[in-house]
Amino acid sequence: KQGIPMLIPDVFALPEDNGVRQILEPQGVKSLIALPLFDGKNCVGFIGFDSVIICHKYTDKEKNLLRIFAQMLVNVKNRKINQELILHQISLQRLITDISFDFIRINLSTVDEMINSLLRKVGEFFRVDRSYVFLLDETQTNMSNTYEWCDDGIESCKEIGRASCRERVF
Repeated sequence: KQGIPMLIPDVFALPEDNGVRQILEPQGVKSLIALPLFDGKNCVGFIGFDSVIICHKYTDKEKNLLRIFAQMLVNVKNRKINQELILHQISLQRLITDISFDFIRINLSTVDEMINSLLRKVGEFFRVDRSYVFLLDETQTNMSNTYEWCDDGIESCKEIGRASCRERVF
């Protein structure tokens, strides 16, 4: 958490009852350097390098190169996350465009089918099991599950989806 690398030039120089030695010795580690991975001020992990054949004393130049490498790993991880977010945003924009196009070319005789199809598209996009529309009656005291899409293997609640609106839900 403090951003300080863990540098152990010789595991066997540590006291025998040292917890780190007790972990590293059975693994055959003779020396180690571990550097924290920071994303801004947040530590998101660490990268470690073990020497198991001979003890290795890391030079300042090697430490600096490893710090740069550690930061590069964080940057690559962030780039991947950002790319996934951008791809998700593009997919969402495509969905909105498709839905808008469907509404523009809607045929009034197939409105119900179109709404159910749109519920399917949105439900699949958001990876949910069921999507639905409840509509209030003219008195705004009763509502019913008017449109519904269910993924494969999911039971429909359309028939039981009628309720009295004695208390406002929204």
